[in-house]
Amino acid sequence: KRLDGSFANTTSRASIIRDDKGKAIRVVGAVHDVSRLQELENSMSNQISMQEEHKGKFLITAKLSFSVIWDWNVNTDEIFMGEGYEELFGYTGNLIRDWKSRIHPEDIQSLEHSLNSALSSSGTQWQHAYRFIRADGSIARVFDRASIFRNEDGAAYRMIGVMQDLSRQKEQNLAGIELSKNRKELLVKKIRDVILDLIHYTDERLRTNFSDYLTSQLQYDYTYLANIFSEVEGMPIQQFIILQKIERAKELIISGEGTLTEIAERLHYSSVAHLSNQFKKITGFTPSQFKSQHQ
Repeated sequence: KRLDGSFANTTSRASIIRDDKGKAIRVVGAVHDVSRLQELENSMSNQISMQEEHKGKFLITAKLSFSVIWDWNVNTDEIFMGEGYEELFGYTGNLIRDWKSRIHPEDIQSLEHSLNSALSSSGTQWQHAYRFIRADGSIARVFDRASIFRNEDGAAYRMIGVMQDLSRQKEQNLAGIELSKNRKELLVKKIRDVILDLIHYTDERLRTNFSDYLTSQLQYDYTYLANIFSEVEGMPIQQFIILQKIERAKELIISGEGTLTEIAERLHYSSVAHLSNQFKKITGFTPSQFKSQHQ
């Protein structure tokens, strides 16, 4: 018992000192309070239990959202596909080339270009929508997003991401109320109309960002609009906006309506460089190269 009234768990060790005749004349020992050690061990055990509990919840959440966590070692090309990959797509495997071989042939070029551009840049985020062929031959529309980890020299060495099967979400929604489906499709049509009208059919220069503009026009939270759009269209709303902006830029370049600086401002780009980089990422050409091909 301690002076403060609490009890301690102890262990004792001692040495017995004897005289020339072997008779014990003295005992020297030490008492160790092991309570603190036991408390630390219990604390560690509780932390491990909590981690396992949260891990389980995380996996359940991933399944409910039809998502697969993946971890890619860029240097070795090994990729770990998390729980749900086999269930959602019917595959196992740990090589990036296996994953790439299952991407729809019409989407592989744009995906590889997008991925390589992200890796060779200084960015730390990547996202892309594409079609993925399941083991049974059916086609899934997926949306991939990931964080890029870089070394001190800026070279990418690892990516950790989430592969989300949007088709499964759509299939689940089809099992729901038909009226809800119709409302979602109607809302997505309104989203498309607002974006197309602003980019292609008006000369108005956008003075605010697209998220605020869509919110003000449709009276819905932007996150809700983005989620509905991705669910119905199979691509992020931002990617649709980018594609339409590039299409409009191509039209303006071919028709000669304004300089590249004016086109960039008109389409709400922060700079000509921003427009040029995005233009090349989508088309494979710089604006100047594109213009020379259509003169």
